[in-house]
Amino acid sequence: MRSLVDKFSDKPILMIGGPETPVGYSRQVLEGYGFRQVYTVHDLQAYAPPSFPYGSLPSEQKEGVKGAFRIALEAVYKELTGAPGLHAFTFGKPELSTYEYANGLLQDMLQSSATEGPQHVAPEDVWMIGDNPFSDIAGASASLITGANNFGWSSALVRTGVYRDIEGPPAHKPTLVMENVETAIRTIMEKSWS
Repeated sequence: MRSLVDKFSDKPILMIGGPETPVGYSRQVLEGYGFRQVYTVHDLQAYAPPSFPYGSLPSEQKEGVKGAFRIALEAVYKELTGAPGLHAFTFGKPELSTYEYANGLLQDMLQSSATEGPQHVAPEDVWMIGDNPFSDIAGASASLITGANNFGWSSALVRTGVYRDIEGPPAHKPTLVMENVETAIRTIMEKSWS
């Protein structure tokens, strides 16, 4: 995201998604990167409450709506301006840019800590731990990201959040399914270092 600051720092930015609480936190994150005109879903809802009916939905129902809102916003922009399209940049899981950034950061950290020449971690030795099969687990698999640069990470799905066994098998198959993050980390450490 920092790579976009030079180009868009003084342009209006609409942040859809991200942390909803505390109110204003998403704006603070983007302003921390250097964007100066940040608007959030809360701003739109405060400006025109009737035009934003899904504001009161439970958070688990909002995920699909956010994507639909972006598509609708792009269509309205095109209709009103006649321009070919609104420039939308999507960040977060399971977007490729998120994994490229994380992979680069991990490799840089590894290189800076190496005492005996260049080091590299095989993709399957990098673990993604999360509670959402659609974002956390799907993103770890190279086959699910178009143009992925050999991510193929291992994944541990934990039962402490979005995923519930009662809903059936996860939509995207993780390497492990664990009760919680601590159990996942312990299991991964035992598996990796034994």
